[in-house]
Order: sequence, then structure tokens, then C-alpha cells
Amino acid sequence: MATINDYIKKAKIQGFALTKFLDTTESSDLRKVKNPLIKVYYNGGFIESERVRAIIIDKNEEDPQDYEFEISLIKVKLKADFREISHRNVLGTLMSFGIKRETIGDIVVNENEIYIFVVSDIVNLLLDQLKEINKIAVNCSVVDLMEFKTELKEETQLINVASKRLDAVISKILNKSRNDTNEIIKKGLVQINHIVCDNISYQLKSNDLISIRHYGRILIKDVVNITRKDRLILEVSIKH
Repeated sequence: MATINDYIKKAKIQGFALTKFLDTTESSDLRKVKNPLIKVYYNGGFIESERVRAIIIDKNEEDPQDYEFEISLIKVKLKADFREISHRNVLGTLMSFGIKRETIGDIVVNENEIYIFVVSDIVNLLLDQLKEINKIAVNCSVVDLMEFKTELKEETQLINVASKRLDAVISKILNKSRNDTNEIIKKGLVQINHIVCDNISYQLKSNDLISIRHYGRILIKDVVNITRKDRLILEVSIKH
């Protein structure tokens, strides 16, 4: 299995390297790399994707086009909806075909349809093999990436917090205790501007983007007011 350093070395030698699907830790590690000789671009098939492919290119090369990420989208329609299908059911079925986890991106499960983002070279295998999930018969087809419409809902909220500390903001938005929030952060489930952050006291800034695995994304906007007790009324945009 190629490592991040392997891809960087390949890009330096050949001028171009396309990674597997990276998980959030791997993409965070890559984003931390500071090398003036290369440029890195990310794409997971849709803007809120957690798993992404990266293209690493020589700094003098032209920016890549979307098709160069070689991501395809499989739409799965259920022939019956009497039994719940989970993310685990879908992933387990795909793994039973002997394919590697790194060839699969995000899996989005809705009530009667499922979207699976994959590397393009396994599409034919999945169309041939994927006939049922959790004993429910399914129909599969390849659709354009533009057809996918994320189910994430966006809302703007005003929250009352003591400060812009990361744990204070997340605790308020998730309605969890500070201890539970700190556990989420320390487990590496939180990213700030696409880089994992385990510092509970990190001071957030305007336009910081917080990503919380299995929850969604929070964009920090502005302090719109300060109360008499010096608490902040903070505007945030939430997608979940």
C-alpha cells in the first residue's frame, strides 16, 4: 500500500501522482506537508466528502481537471424498503468482493437509494457483482457526479458561548457536556480547515471550518454581540 511519502516522491519524479481514497487522517497529514516544489488538489466527488483522492503535481504543471481524479458514482436503488440498510451493510458487501477499502470513497445511505463513490477502474466489477445488500435486491447504475445532491441541511445559528475555544463551541452546538466534547476532540474526530485538531483550547477565528466526523461541518462567522456578562453571541453556519 502506497504511503503519503510514496505519492510525493512519485510526483517529484514524474510530475504527477494520483492517490487512493484517503481517510480523514491521511488527508490531514498530506495537508500538513509544506513543499514549495509541489501543489496538491483534493476531490472526493462532492464538496462535503470525508474521503478524498489527491492529485500531487509539480508546481509548474497546470491545475488538474475534475475527470483526472478518476472518481465514479454508483447509484443503488433498493427493490424493497422493508429492511433498514446501514453504511456498515453496504461496506461489508463491497469488501466481500475482495476489493480494497482505499478504492471506495464516501457512502451515502438514503431511504430508498444509496450513493457510492469509487475509483473508476472498479465500476464494472461492482455493476457485475452488486446484486443485493443485507438480503435486499438492488439495481445499480453509474450516474454523473453532478446528479448527486447532498442531503446535508444548512442552517445559520446564533450561539451563546463564553469564548471561541474549540471545546466550548462544539459543546454548545452538539449539546454535549464539556467532557464528552473533549473526548470527541482527543479521539481525532475533529478537523479545522481540513487538518485534524486535538487541541481542546484552540481559539477559533472567523472563517474557520470545523469538520466533525459523522456529524457535519461548522463554519465560524462573526461575533455579532457581547452580553453584559461578557459572553459572545457567535454566528455559525452548520451543515449536518
